[in-house]
Amino acid sequence: MEDIKVSIYCLAYNCADFFEKSIQGMLNQRVNFRYKIIVHDDASTDGTDDLIRKYAEQYPDKICSVLQTENQYSKGVDICKVYIEPKLEGKYVAICEGDDYWIDENKLQVQYDYMETHPECSLCTHNTEIRDLNTGKKRNFNNWKDIHILTEEEIFLKWSVHTSSYFVRRENEKWTGNYYMFGDYVMLTWAFYNGVVVCLPQMMSVYNFNNPNGLTKMNYDAGLMKKQKIERDRISYLNEFNEKTQYRYNNIIAKRCEIMDYGCLERECDYIILHSDSKEDVIKAAKKLTSHEYYSESLHTKKGIRRLIKKYRYEGYRFYPLWKIVMKVYLTNRL
Repeated sequence: MEDIKVSIYCLAYNCADFFEKSIQGMLNQRVNFRYKIIVHDDASTDGTDDLIRKYAEQYPDKICSVLQTENQYSKGVDICKVYIEPKLEGKYVAICEGDDYWIDENKLQVQYDYMETHPECSLCTHNTEIRDLNTGKKRNFNNWKDIHILTEEEIFLKWSVHTSSYFVRRENEKWTGNYYMFGDYVMLTWAFYNGVVVCLPQMMSVYNFNNPNGLTKMNYDAGLMKKQKIERDRISYLNEFNEKTQYRYNNIIAKRCEIMDYGCLERECDYIILHSDSKEDVIKAAKKLTSHEYYSESLHTKKGIRRLIKKYRYEGYRFYPLWKIVMKVYLTNRL
């Protein structure tokens, strides 16, 4: 039989409401090459695993399933390295998580053809539609009308392309020796180092934002701590990346780390405002945040009334205790 050219991997967890649309988008691809789909379920509790079994039985020549009985993510297991990488085949790797889906049956063929004719391209992406499951609102991930080569700023400082659009050369899928939970960012930065990252203008996938099985207002504290850990880990990763690439992107990495350091400090301040009954501690936290080097610069990213609100969000401690009441309402509705 013809060799497999592309491996797709799909990470799934409690996405029964979305999975069938996701797997159908992968199965319905019109291509002139063979591809396989690797689906990993991390011990879902909502029946996602049953759906995976059903489709794996229907399409044994295309779907390879890995079904866990215990959640591996919570144990800190590198799922991609341990369970996905050994099953990858072919020249290219594509990604679609179980609560996202592809909306163009020609997606794989279009990206495959582009990569075959552009050997300098290490990662090919495309535009994605963001759908907010809370509000029903939709928007584009980016607004590029033509084929776009991503810049340093777009790679390190912005979020311009989504994981559901990734189509990477398999030789670049081994990224780093350490495990990081934000594997898409690791893949993006290493692909940028190894070649050119391109975004095609076609809208070919949907990213479902605010999955109800994700973080909610009821677990804001847990979300706060988790986000802070991710930011700290991302700083560690970028320092590792910086060293391994012989400081080629040192200036922009330093800028990114400064922004993330500010973000971590902001979350620490948020937590104190929410939970501390000490006026002294709350004001001290707010002052510490507003004295951060990035604070003043961040104000210039907003305009007019939005910048004014951002400024007094933390400087408004002069109007304590009304300020704290307003801040608590804002923070508890933030996620």
